[in-house]
Amino acid sequence: MDSRIIFIFACIFCFCGQNLTAQPASNHLNDENLPDEQRFWEIGYKMDEAIRDGGWIYENDKMTRYMQGTFELLFPEFIGVVKVRIFYSTKLNAFVLPNGSIYPSLGLIAKAQNEAQIASVLAHEGAHFLQNHSLLKRQVFKNAKIVFGIRNAIKDLSNYSRELELEADKISFERMRNVGYDTNQAIELFQMLEDEADKSGLKSNSKFDSHPALVDRINHFKEL
Repeated sequence: MDSRIIFIFACIFCFCGQNLTAQPASNHLNDENLPDEQRFWEIGYKMDEAIRDGGWIYENDKMTRYMQGTFELLFPEFIGVVKVRIFYSTKLNAFVLPNGSIYPSLGLIAKAQNEAQIASVLAHEGAHFLQNHSLLKRQVFKNAKIVFGIRNAIKDLSNYSRELELEADKISFERMRNVGYDTNQAIELFQMLEDEADKSGLKSNSKFDSHPALVDRINHFKEL
């Protein structure tokens, strides 16, 4: 695998969201004296570069503008800050970088049956960014590693990450409802992903899996 792509997914494993205001890029990514928030923005810019240089962006101006407009309807406060780009992959996935760049995969977009389902994906990733989730995860991991060691720190991070995922689902539900999207479509999307996981045999049984089981997220959404 291309070393740049290894870098991307290593970073995605560690970070899932960020801050509210744009931070300037600089050449000081490894400067330990930089504040955590600024360092995370720097990481995000580097990841954007690696994705672009690796040819992992699906170039379709009309579709990209559509995705960007849908996101900005959900999060008008992030207009001019967050950029939505389409990740050139058939995998059913989406992620947000520390600087707010959101990448829904082409495969996930193709599977979505309507705009509300796409909106549920963008709202979820936007919620991670809104709530500074990557910074919170980083702080939890650093503190747990000092006290409990690396393996238990990963376990603690996994448990905490599950809480953040459910929080992001709650915020995405509210954002969808506020602008008139059918929130039941998020449940339909979760069910479709659950069915796809069943067919492909890709369900994770790892106790370190950072996402709650899809069935748990479906039930959580029904309770909102």
